[in-house]
Amino acid sequence: MYAGMANFGSMSVTNLSKDLRIELEKSVNSDSYTLEEVANYAIMYFQKEYKKSHTVPNQYHSFEFWIGGYSHGNKHGEIWKFEIRYGQWINPVQLVQAETSNRILWGGQIQAISRLLLGCDPQIVQTMNLDADKLSKFHTPLVDASMPVQDAIDLADFLVDMTKKYFAFLPGADIVAGDTDIATVTKHEGFKWIRRKHYYSSQLNRRETDHATQ
Repeated sequence: MYAGMANFGSMSVTNLSKDLRIELEKSVNSDSYTLEEVANYAIMYFQKEYKKSHTVPNQYHSFEFWIGGYSHGNKHGEIWKFEIRYGQWINPVQLVQAETSNRILWGGQIQAISRLLLGCDPQIVQTMNLDADKLSKFHTPLVDASMPVQDAIDLADFLVDMTKKYFAFLPGADIVAGDTDIATVTKHEGFKWIRRKHYYSSQLNRRETDHATQ
């Protein structure tokens, strides 16, 4: 999953991610890999593509990329992240969701979800120099590590939909909009699409499978 910059030069991050997937299938040992190994491979790949870009954005551009799943043989999932912040790569990759934690992670346009789950906009914390630890008592605990997968799907859908509606009513462009793709990553089922938009109707996508009904 990614947020921020949508392209490196003339290449979209979506296409770069698909190219990365092909490289990972060739380079990573499926019988012994770790998510940290995959994340480190990914950041080197994107840093290489970033340097090759013909057009460099201004110094305020940002980019966030998350990699989630299960290291080989692990019982619990984990999430790793790397990013560009104000035009600078943040190294090394960060473990943002350890195996036993149960936090909600979000990025991109964070205002709406932050206000709901944290009790205030992060800009307020920075502007007023508030104590983040004291503000933690106002956090809304909507997630639990043992919650059903369907509840997690519904919660993610709700948070994204809320963000889209938040920006729809704000003055200016709808910077968060469109259909929402949803997928799950579970230990035994692996990666499964729950909802996925298509460029064409289902009649022209006969090779596609509706994983949600399997």
